Amino acid sequence: MGSKRILWIDYLKAISMLLVVVYHTPERYDVLDEGVVFNLGVPIFFVLAGFLYNPAKHAGTRQYLLHRARQLLIPYATFFVVFYALWLAVGRRMVGPEEEAIAWWTPLYEFATGQPTVVLGAFWYIACLFSMQVVYHVLQRWIPGKWMIAASVVLALSTYALYIHPWNVGKAFIYMPLYAVGHTCREALAAIARQPARLRLATAVPLVAGIAVLAWSATVADRLLFRYATVAGVLLVLPAWFAAAPWIASRFGERKMVTHIAVYGITYLALQNYLIGIIKLVLCRLCGPDVFTQQWWLKAVVALTVMLLIYPCSLFIARWMPWMLGKSRTATPKEKSISLS
Repeated sequence: MGSKRILWIDYLKAISMLLVVVYHTPERYDVLDEGVVFNLGVPIFFVLAGFLYNPAKHAGTRQYLLHRARQLLIPYATFFVVFYALWLAVGRRMVGPEEEAIAWWTPLYEFATGQPTVVLGAFWYIACLFSMQVVYHVLQRWIPGKWMIAASVVLALSTYALYIHPWNVGKAFIYMPLYAVGHTCREALAAIARQPARLRLATAVPLVAGIAVLAWSATVADRLLFRYATVAGVLLVLPAWFAAAPWIASRFGERKMVTHIAVYGITYLALQNYLIGIIKLVLCRLCGPDVFTQQWWLKAVVALTVMLLIYPCSLFIARWMPWMLGKSRTATPKEKSISLS
């Protein structure tokens, strides 16, 4: 893919990140948020990660692992240290008795096993992506071409018999078909992106079907079946995403904030829940505990506000604390995303 940025991919990442923030913003609606909003956001990053995966860039597995560790594990560790210290100092008391009852070592155990919930819960994605990319990189050295999709489906189905929790390997297996489609079907997806106008009608039917599957998935009690259904739904809406993103990019053109979100998505992932929590505490104290109840407009306003507030914070981190991102200098707009691909 080279080092030149692809504008429509930046827009697709930025829109997906906005959906992630919307999902985490109260009030959360079971079918809409759990089924549709979440799965139109997070799983798209797995597809894009596969789309941008280029094994030819790395001399061997060791170099690839070092590259991914620098891109993912360093931010995973540095952001955790910062927020764990804040959690110990003030966070537990701000949230309340339930949070204070959590043992001080619990976040450390979760961090070590790649299953963060108390501190930086959104970073489950980082652990999942790292596990997914390591397994996929090893397998694709032995399994040819399109057979990687079949191998990924087998791994996904194997979680019914063996679900591995540490480092979210189980989730990595479930979502790996999306990564495999992004990688092995790169040319087909790129062709859709090159001809979005012709494919709008062709992608409309699977889009509607995919959203219906995603909405239905939120009603499924079996968590593994729920995740399988979401993968199927995402695959159905994928052509529409790849057709819509270039059209959006052509309408709005290059935007500094969009590119920044695409490059520094990991910062947005780290900060969004905490800013949402602060805004929630303020609004609940000013307007009462039911301020978010059945207020979709407020949910949207808070999500957009959070996206805007993170921007200067992310600029500051990129400029003055690049070590948190595993970098020794500020990234330029033409550098590939360090976070979510």
